[in-house]
Amino acid sequence: MTKNNMRKELYLLRHGEAESGYGMRDVERPLTDRGINDITALALQLKKQDFYPDHIYCSTAKRTRQTCQILIEQLDYSLPVDFRQEIYEASVKTLFDLVCSTNPNHHTVLVIGHNPGLSYLFDYFTKRFGNLGPGDMLKIAFENQEWVAVSKGTGMKQSLDF
Repeated sequence: MTKNNMRKELYLLRHGEAESGYGMRDVERPLTDRGINDITALALQLKKQDFYPDHIYCSTAKRTRQTCQILIEQLDYSLPVDFRQEIYEASVKTLFDLVCSTNPNHHTVLVIGHNPGLSYLFDYFTKRFGNLGPGDMLKIAFENQEWVAVSKGTGMKQSLDF
């Protein structure tokens, strides 16, 4: 994907389908076989599009770590992943603050996390309804803005190239 210094792209990815969690803590729920397969298929599509984010933020929950691991393996991603506990059960403000604190040299950023926070963040940035199901990804573009300056309604929903 081409990089324009005046354009920032934010990708929001909800973890793949997870086990129901009976008898375990929510944070420890693993992906189901379907979740693994769906994320693998998504990763292969992203690889075909030469998707290679400058930075990845990922929740520390087991299902998001598994989602991330599948992606980085399929994409041959070699940069460090920024695992953040605060993404788990994050409010829009927490996610917003995370995005705004992103290094300005990063133009393509991926956040791997949970609902409802990710969907609410999408709504906040684009003023459009976004409902992320398990394994779904949404893309937001910010034109002529630095991360520190993004705010409510300044993002544009973009279609994924597949």
